[in-house]
Amino acid sequence: GAVVGVLGSGGALPTHWSLGSAVPTGMTIAVVETGELNGYNYIDVRWSGTNSGADAFPHIYFHPVANAVVVNPGEIYTVSHYVHVIDGNVSGSSGRCLMQLYTGAGAYVTSLTGAMPITNVESRQYLTGTIVATVGKLQHGVYINTAAGKTYDYTLRISRPMTERTSVNSPSK
Repeated sequence: GAVVGVLGSGGALPTHWSLGSAVPTGMTIAVVETGELNGYNYIDVRWSGTNSGADAFPHIYFHPVANAVVVNPGEIYTVSHYVHVIDGNVSGSSGRCLMQLYTGAGAYVTSLTGAMPITNVESRQYLTGTIVATVGKLQHGVYINTAAGKTYDYTLRISRPMTERTSVNSPSK
């Protein structure tokens, strides 16, 4: 369901994926390609321009809060996705695997994040967390910090997002 083009100007992320925060002033985020490699679908997303606003953290969510995974207190979940740079350079930026937790009614509770290096070698980013008493929904995503005044031009290949109920031993290596 992805559409090649600038997000907000004709381009679109795949069905159920969404941009979780505003695109920083002076920058664009665009879908530049979709495809399949080794039996897995992927999407190539390009960040470009100079952030002329404040420090920002554009998120890509793999399912919106309305369709977030229903969870129960005490359960352990692992979120993961594969990502790598296919063009440009992300030096000075760090990627994060993101698990956002909400009440059953959809009110934000907290976020769990794990800093993950993003390089030109495909890697699996993952984060495991235990659901606490006030939480009823889980949302998974990826984000890149985007510093004010810095110029960016890189393309990330993102594939295989997964949210799974796991155990303290997950993910197995």
